[in-house]
Amino acid sequence: MTQSSLIDLKSYDRSHEVPNFLGIYSQTARSLPSPLFQALSPHVMEWEQGVWIFDLRFTKKFWQTQAQIQGISGLAMIEEVLNTEACYDLGVFAKHPWQLVFILTELKEEAHPDKRELINLQGPFGQSLLKRARWPAWFAAIKVLCSHWQAKGSKQFKEHELTGKIKLLQASMNRLGVPGPNQLPMSTFEAMKRRFGKSLATLWEWSLLEPRTKQTEARGLFPEECRHSQEFPWTSLAAPTKPKLKRYLENTMTAWEHIEPLLKDDLDQLCQQEAWSENERVCKLAWRIQLFHGKSICLSINFRNPHSLHGECGRQDTAAQQARYAYESMSQLQRQREDDLDLPDDIPLISWELIIEEKISIPPKLRELFKQFDERKHPMNKLLSLENKLHVPLDAYKLTTSFDPMKAFAPRALGQASNNQDSLWGIASSKRPLYYHTKPRALAPSQHTFKFLERTGRSWWQESNSEERDYYLAIDHKHQTAYWAFKKQEQWYTHGIFS
Repeated sequence: MTQSSLIDLKSYDRSHEVPNFLGIYSQTARSLPSPLFQALSPHVMEWEQGVWIFDLRFTKKFWQTQAQIQGISGLAMIEEVLNTEACYDLGVFAKHPWQLVFILTELKEEAHPDKRELINLQGPFGQSLLKRARWPAWFAAIKVLCSHWQAKGSKQFKEHELTGKIKLLQASMNRLGVPGPNQLPMSTFEAMKRRFGKSLATLWEWSLLEPRTKQTEARGLFPEECRHSQEFPWTSLAAPTKPKLKRYLENTMTAWEHIEPLLKDDLDQLCQQEAWSENERVCKLAWRIQLFHGKSICLSINFRNPHSLHGECGRQDTAAQQARYAYESMSQLQRQREDDLDLPDDIPLISWELIIEEKISIPPKLRELFKQFDERKHPMNKLLSLENKLHVPLDAYKLTTSFDPMKAFAPRALGQASNNQDSLWGIASSKRPLYYHTKPRALAPSQHTFKFLERTGRSWWQESNSEERDYYLAIDHKHQTAYWAFKKQEQWYTHGIFS
């Protein structure tokens, strides 16, 4: 791991969180080295020769968690993954892929092959780069973007119309003396759209330091979403091999308790294939089932965090649980069908096929560099594994500065560190329960003992109906239960429960 006594302003980021996208540029590599392909994310796009984009939204929680375990920032962890294969000269992190490509277009001529650099566009240096970015690189990136739009066959894309709008925009910016997209004063999306068309207005909106509308979401990253020309035309590189396994059932089956053992056995057999190693983590499985009446249905088994099949050999509880959710949802839809009414509600299965659709590959050098990397016994990795088994994602919270306990916390990402646990607010929260009631409930204090915990209040300078409350630990000895309680007008109320 690279050690430095100075702060590198080119990669410094106060939050230390992993951004959504990473773009890398290499002068020498004509293709992405296989150890790096799918190392960071299953979604990688080749923008042009020597430039690749990684969509980190699907794996950022995993990498952020591993970084926290090692005591480093998420950006530093991504840098170490890239350094396992010295194949890039310049890397850029950003919240949107368009910002990546036009900044890389501007900077790649200055990249030095002997000095690798990583720049975070959400950090101070990156924000300065975006602010000073010039139109020539922006227009050069549009030419490449147009080629991707054409390759995807966008029905709304008309090259001759866009070319005319580009010339009009170039002439207007030269006349106004505006050197770059972030230096256009007091303009709006609607004004840009009326003058230069929706596509150029959307690209301009994507380029801004601070979005001025809600239309800056990174949409159109997958084929089924790419319906409009103004969406980013994402095209993922195809995986070289997709491990798969086919099973023909000796007897037709409908009950999950009969299907599950065979499915777990197939998952174990997938682990034994040469095309699937223990360094790989599955992000998405395709389970193609063949029904008795000839209909074929493909069920997606998705994992919220990269999952190790090898780590559960002999059990495969996580993958089987997600497969059960998908199978039960499919069965429910089959019962509601309006065709094939002469068939039973539960149509038996006669065969299925398992395919590893999306995966990441952990570089072996990374395991050598960091001790306890992806250690399954670590509490944070246990949370990731637990989330993979659940039907809904886990919720995590961070403390906020408020005198009102109902406003003293806010949602946060599961792998995101909370920076104020050691503050006075953190000390106060240690006396509060994990489970809150939405509304206080009346309490009859017949066999309770009370212990004072804290006095809370509301923001009286903002709210007229502010009130102070004295909260107590109310212990019900008969039922062995502890409540979070307060007293108002001689009436006791419970506002939460400790056990």
